[in-house]
Amino acid sequence: MIALVLAGGELSPDSRLRRLAREAGLIVAADSGLAHAPGLGVTPDLIVGDFDSVSAADLERFPDVLRMEHPADKGQLDLELAAEAALWQGATRLRLMGLVGRRCDQSLAGLLIAARLHRDEVPTTAHTSVADIHFLSGEETLVLDAPPGTVFSLLSLSNEARVSVSGARYPLSSFTLPFGVGQGVSNVTETGVEIRLTTGLLSTIVER
Repeated sequence: MIALVLAGGELSPDSRLRRLAREAGLIVAADSGLAHAPGLGVTPDLIVGDFDSVSAADLERFPDVLRMEHPADKGQLDLELAAEAALWQGATRLRLMGLVGRRCDQSLAGLLIAARLHRDEVPTTAHTSVADIHFLSGEETLVLDAPPGTVFSLLSLSNEARVSVSGARYPLSSFTLPFGVGQGVSNVTETGVEIRLTTGLLSTIVER
């Protein structure tokens, strides 16, 4: 089951995001992420968080949705708690939206949480208004569904990520991509792009 988790960052719903949202069998809003639900055309099944940032108007819009409230003084972000709740409800795949916003700390934490969920729990993707973010861990292959001319970037999230890329302007063959370098940024799709990881943890950012 695909679960959509809505975080409280910025999001401008469009047809792509609405389609991805409608495919989810479970919708979990993390606190103020509830504000994104109407624009995506979905009704949450659960609202999770400490309720310190969600507006009263948004809560009134969904009065019958189950709420799971946590104390404000806690060691996890509302996003983490919402993702955990989705897993408890049987999610086998996570789609996260609203991760990126004006606060750099929250944005970076959200993306790293998404990567960790993919590595340790279930397949996880993140979706913003301008990009789809995929993660690969261990031995994993991703076939990009993107037209020719689409910009995509590879960033290692581990000390070394050994990766091969075919069907792109800049192919790679069992290349070791180090952590903290820009060498994998701004590749371009041609036809049938396949990204194959053999070791490490990798993010693939596809510009939309």
